[in-house]
Amino acid sequence: YIPRAWLAEVPRPGQALCEKTFRPAVQRLLASAHAHLEFGRAGLGYLELRSRFAVSVAADVYGAIGQVICRQNYDIRAGRAVVA
Repeated sequence: YIPRAWLAEVPRPGQALCEKTFRPAVQRLLASAHAHLEFGRAGLGYLELRSRFAVSVAADVYGAIGQVICRQNYDIRAGRAVVA
């Protein structure tokens, strides 16, 4: 979810988001997520082994999804971000 305050223009109810409204917000959201993922990786060693594995896999998957969206020029309507 994108914080409403990050949108260039806040659409009225029922009004679609236009590209100039959401693209900078998506870019900001992914930059923030990347910083949090890197910070969180530093704490993996404090987790129990099974939890560490699960959190690490989730970070890898969500990080890869973010990279796909970055390569799509932050266009969240460009199609599903598929990662392997």
